[in-house]
Amino acid sequence: MVLGFAFTFLFTRRVSIEEYSVWVMISKYVGYLIMPSVIYTNWIPRDISRGNNTSRTGFYSSIIFGLVTMPLYALIIFESSKNFNQPLIPLLVSILILPLEYLITIQQSIVSGYAPQKNGYINFAMKAGQLASGLLLIGSLAMGLTGAVIAVVIGKLLSALLGLYLNRGILKKAEFNKPTLVSWLRSSWLHLMSIAYSLIFTLDVVFVRALYGSEIPIAYYGLCISIVSLASFAGVVSTSVYPRIISKSNLDDIKDAIWLVLLLSMPVFFLLLFFAEPACALFGVKYLPMAQALRIFSFSAIIQALSSLLNTAYIGLDQFDRNHLTTKSLYKSTIFKSNLTLLIVNGAYLALVSAVSFSGLPADQLIVSWGVILSIAYLIQFSVFYFLIKRDFGISLELASQLKDVIIFSVSAIPIAVVSYYWAIPLEINFQTMLLNAFPPVLISAILYVGMLFALSAKFRSIVRSTIRILLNNIASSNKP
Repeated sequence: MVLGFAFTFLFTRRVSIEEYSVWVMISKYVGYLIMPSVIYTNWIPRDISRGNNTSRTGFYSSIIFGLVTMPLYALIIFESSKNFNQPLIPLLVSILILPLEYLITIQQSIVSGYAPQKNGYINFAMKAGQLASGLLLIGSLAMGLTGAVIAVVIGKLLSALLGLYLNRGILKKAEFNKPTLVSWLRSSWLHLMSIAYSLIFTLDVVFVRALYGSEIPIAYYGLCISIVSLASFAGVVSTSVYPRIISKSNLDDIKDAIWLVLLLSMPVFFLLLFFAEPACALFGVKYLPMAQALRIFSFSAIIQALSSLLNTAYIGLDQFDRNHLTTKSLYKSTIFKSNLTLLIVNGAYLALVSAVSFSGLPADQLIVSWGVILSIAYLIQFSVFYFLIKRDFGISLELASQLKDVIIFSVSAIPIAVVSYYWAIPLEINFQTMLLNAFPPVLISAILYVGMLFALSAKFRSIVRSTIRILLNNIASSNKP
């Protein structure tokens, strides 16, 4: 996470808002054509967690899909370059990202079925390689957007290679199974819904760019999403808990998972709520107009993580067997109902964002409206998945009991509000000066938050003490001859 932000700091301060907007749209273009991977990535963690090793079948499928989609990607970038006047060279270089993204996706899917924590290593390799390359290509050689794209290619190559190394054992034990691939393709209509709702959701930047006619709101949106990824990172809890839900067929771990999502996301929300302007200035004073939107997007990140957790829980509770699927059973499956929910909600989201883009609002007001619409969409998703879990499985999550945790996290943030009120941070153009201005009050706020949370939350105290005990035991063990 830190490495990713270091790269973003480096990049946003070396390029214009317009170039950063192109960067955001490149990530969307890749996202459009990586979507077919859900045809097999949705099944692989389920299969592996149940002892059915389909890793090699998925691996070969990812290579095929990656090669097949490259010509389509080339067509998209040529049209984008022509219609949006985007520079062609970085767009052409970005073609290399697509097959690497397919390889990374399949490696992450495989490892999610038996050791989801290893996904952290795969992500670290990508961010570290990207940053090291970016320091040379963007920082030293001043290659701008093209250098950033090359840095991403290098980072993703390292990530794909590490993923292949981590999964070498399970891949070696597996065999390519044609009937498995056929069964994936046979049920692919179900995943076409997943592709459809994902495509509808990520078309927002294209619609805004076409209707609004400017790169500025796209750059604001992209940077907001990048910054609030500190909060949406809590979504990794869903990946970790998914195999346990499948194997145990219950939600015994869901309350702890919700608490963990709040623990990871709410401190980030409060820090961005009270220090939004300094956060924007760190990336460049040209991004200060998006400060209010950043506050709203940080709230949406919490709801997104919680919605993703409930969606994961709902799908994981369904014990359908891929080998005995019929069209009728698929219509009754949780995956179908989940996809249908997201398709409807995302369709409404895209329609509202498009309408606002066409209204002619100033860029800073447009991005605020965009954040509000996104937050509402995630709230609706969360509510629907809560209802479906209760209706289809008779499980009441009793979220009222989680309200106490929300209150504790919120009360713990009072010191952050106090520090931000009495310690005004000067906004500077120079990055080093801005960082030195912001670091002390933010650090003090974070320490006070942790101290207050430790005093108020028995669960947090227990986790801290257990962590310290484990660390001390490990140190003691390592010192033994």
